Amino acid sequence: MNADTMKQEFGNIFFLEETTFGGIVVFLHSGIANFLKLIDSVYKESPVKRFPINLGMFMSGIGKFDNKTRVYLVWANEQMRPDPISAVPSFVHEISHLVDTILEKAGVNDSAGETRAYLMERYTMFIMHKLGLLEASQLEEGKIGALQSGIGEELEYKPDENYEQARKTVDRPCK
Repeated sequence: MNADTMKQEFGNIFFLEETTFGGIVVFLHSGIANFLKLIDSVYKESPVKRFPINLGMFMSGIGKFDNKTRVYLVWANEQMRPDPISAVPSFVHEISHLVDTILEKAGVNDSAGETRAYLMERYTMFIMHKLGLLEASQLEEGKIGALQSGIGEELEYKPDENYEQARKTVDRPCK
């Protein structure tokens, strides 16, 4: 199913691989009928038997297409939050459940809260970009990519000078 067919079938649907801890995150901004259809499409058995219809929902389970891959589903109810700006608070609320579950499944003890904060920021920026509320140039990945490229070019440009400077610093006797 291509992206256009997915959009026709489900509405605003966005996929993101969770590269740090593993899994796939599916964000959906749609009505309840499309949300229920997506649950049936993603999971062998719904991770939630009964739930109240509300502003949004988060669920997690093993996807039916792959017995090893965890699928995280973050949904904002389009019938209650019709425009992208009004959907952001619901997405952020559900993203907080997503992040808690990811960290729990990975066994991460985030005592300082920085991993949680980073993931919250990353997912919120992703969904804001996909909803058309944030330009791609403002996403952190772009800045990180530019920094990595810059460092790589610098090291390729004068590796001998860089390593020689490092050797001098390391070999300097301590007083």
